[in-house]
Amino acid sequence: VYLQLVAVTRAIPFAAGQFAFVSFKHEGLREPHPYTIASAAGADGSIAFMVRSLGDYTARLVQQAQPGLLAEVYAPFGRFQRQADGRQEIWITGGVGITPFIAWLQDCPEPPSTPVTLFHFTTPGCELPAGIDLAGLCARRGVNLVEVTSGPATPAFREQFAQLVAQAGAD
Repeated sequence: VYLQLVAVTRAIPFAAGQFAFVSFKHEGLREPHPYTIASAAGADGSIAFMVRSLGDYTARLVQQAQPGLLAEVYAPFGRFQRQADGRQEIWITGGVGITPFIAWLQDCPEPPSTPVTLFHFTTPGCELPAGIDLAGLCARRGVNLVEVTSGPATPAFREQFAQLVAQAGAD
């Protein structure tokens, strides 16, 4: 589920890729849990999180999330920075690990100065929440998106990955 929270009192300043602890004002959801911020900072002070049902707490949250659910957000924490001096960037994600990359893609005002390839490992039936157009975000930012549904051991993935690593000059 993609949770878009709107600031009630004040906007929370954050950078793409940071995380927050979130506590919801609902029975069974009051304990703060960490979530990577899944959005760029907006002028309206909103902040978004992507949540998968992976345990008891997140299963309750996914089931009970609805408009008007109040939350306390403690943020920002951490940093998830890109190296500006790279010749090529290779991003590898899977599951909710895509979250900081979605925030980067939304936050980036122009295409990256170095070539970027995003390998996104997916499991059929576990697609991104509705409203997240990963292919569109990548296209607008000039990022080469490679959807991988077959796993990292397949020859096609291994060959493409090895080629990109060689182009980047890494061993």
